[in-house]
Amino acid sequence: MSLRVYAAPSPGRRGVWRKGAYFCAEHRGERLGGGVRTYTRDHDTIRAWAEGRGGSPARVRGAGVLRIAFESLPPTWEPLDWPTFFAAFDESRLAFFHEDAPGSRICKLVKGHLLDD
Repeated sequence: MSLRVYAAPSPGRRGVWRKGAYFCAEHRGERLGGGVRTYTRDHDTIRAWAEGRGGSPARVRGAGVLRIAFESLPPTWEPLDWPTFFAAFDESRLAFFHEDAPGSRICKLVKGHLLDD
C-alpha cells in the first residue's frame, strides 16, 4: 500500500495541495497550539480521535490508500466502516501519527516500523 501524508487543516486554517499531499498552515512553522504529537496503533484511540473531530475512515478508490476524511469525501475516495479500515490498517502494519490539541486535525498514517522496538 502506498503511503501519503494527509493532514486536513484545523477549522479556520488555510492549506494547499503539493505533490499529492495536503499541507496546512501548521506545517509551515506556525504556532501549533501546544498540542503533543504522538504515534499509536490503538484502534480505540484512533477512532475516538477521528470521530471527536468529525472524521471518518475512507480510502482512495483503486489505490487502497487509507485516509481519515473530514467533511465531504473527494470523488476519488470511498467511505469505509471502522472494522474494514482497521483490518487494512493492521494488515499494512501502519501507525497513526496525530496531534492531541483540541480541534487539531493534524494526522497521518505512517509505516508502523516507527513504533517497533
